[in-house]
Amino acid sequence: MITVLITVLPKQGWLAILWECRFPAPIFLNILGMNFIIHRIESIHRHMKLKYLILGFLLGVLSCVLIAEWIDTHPTPIHKKNNLRLYVDSFSNVDIIVSDADHEQPCPLEYTNVLSNTNLFTPQERKLIELIPLIYGNITTNSGPQGTMRLSLRKKYTLFAMWPVWIARFQFTNSDMEDEVVFNQYGRPGTHRVRNKAGDGYDVNALRMESGSQYGGSAPAFQLFQYKHGVLDGLYVEIHGDYCMRWMYFSNGLAVDQWLVWSPYGDKLSIWVKFKKPYDYWKYSRTGIAS
Repeated sequence: MITVLITVLPKQGWLAILWECRFPAPIFLNILGMNFIIHRIESIHRHMKLKYLILGFLLGVLSCVLIAEWIDTHPTPIHKKNNLRLYVDSFSNVDIIVSDADHEQPCPLEYTNVLSNTNLFTPQERKLIELIPLIYGNITTNSGPQGTMRLSLRKKYTLFAMWPVWIARFQFTNSDMEDEVVFNQYGRPGTHRVRNKAGDGYDVNALRMESGSQYGGSAPAFQLFQYKHGVLDGLYVEIHGDYCMRWMYFSNGLAVDQWLVWSPYGDKLSIWVKFKKPYDYWKYSRTGIAS
């Protein structure tokens, strides 16, 4: 007989899913070193007091009640061709002009998605965008962005991930900015968290820093999210070469102005939303800028 044992390890604080095989001589478990773990978990269950079982049951009931209440107070999102998902009770705060990739609309000239468009980018913002590939285009776990020195390097295992990631911290020598970089198992940098001590800075999600972008010629592609005092404040964009593919702007954690997503060819809009007032994007939207 084969049963699946699911239990919570109180000290470790994570969910263990182990297979308890009642075949004669479970050789493969001994090879994996899991036989001892299974017997240890069985021992925990045998000696677990009744009050803990009751407590676990009550916590489960409470969780169900809280989830049901949350669902009741948060209406189902509106789905429109999987492009735009906004909660119904926020529709009074927005003007939805385009929400469907199958019914794109021509992009007005004032919103042409090039970095030189001053309706979308200030000169300072454009300069930052143009510098990012130069700063972060060629880094390793040992050698960080130009003008930095490495402070630390550590390995981190994430839940349900098969391979660990490496996290390196680099200090800019000409400012109090630090860059925390997450590298995948192949040593490829993925995300940068750049902040000063006040919480000002930006995140960079490196989609492709080297040449070979699918859009905008051979230029790199990345996402940029600006922060001030630890909350989103400024650009929230995706850049492909000299072109912007997704554009939002935040002020003190709330989305303002407009939300623009261009088609792969750049001359049409697949999402165009105008915010009537500062909009709590994280509360009312389930769309995601990278979707």
